[in-house]
Amino acid sequence: MALSTAVSSAEMGRVAAAAYEGKTIRVSLASVGTSGFTVNSTTANWDSTKLSGNGYADFTATVATGGYDATDGRYEMGSTAGANTYIDAQFTATGGSLTFDRIYVVVQNGTSLHSLLTESPAVTLAAGQSVTYRIQLAVGL
Repeated sequence: MALSTAVSSAEMGRVAAAAYEGKTIRVSLASVGTSGFTVNSTTANWDSTKLSGNGYADFTATVATGGYDATDGRYEMGSTAGANTYIDAQFTATGGSLTFDRIYVVVQNGTSLHSLLTESPAVTLAAGQSVTYRIQLAVGL
């Protein structure tokens, strides 16, 4: 006898709203070096490796109301309302270069990371260059 379970899109929306809606998302760049930090390291650990100088600033955005994406089977949220929306975190080097190998995401000043992206090899932005990372928050099965 087979048993299957389904979670309603409304429940995914309720969970996503509780976790993200109206909250501030911070995206930061870091150069890890030999720190050994992982996705399970604390935000304070990661903040100790965060870039500074040469025009660097964390990217922040407020999460809007999301929407259910039937194609992907999940409730998605970004910086504008609806499904298939994203947070486009842009970073620009000014006055000198920025070199980094990690991009980390924190929700509402949390003590742990939401997610961690790894660049290999490290990225160097020369003065005047920009890079954008597309972040999507989602709840689904």
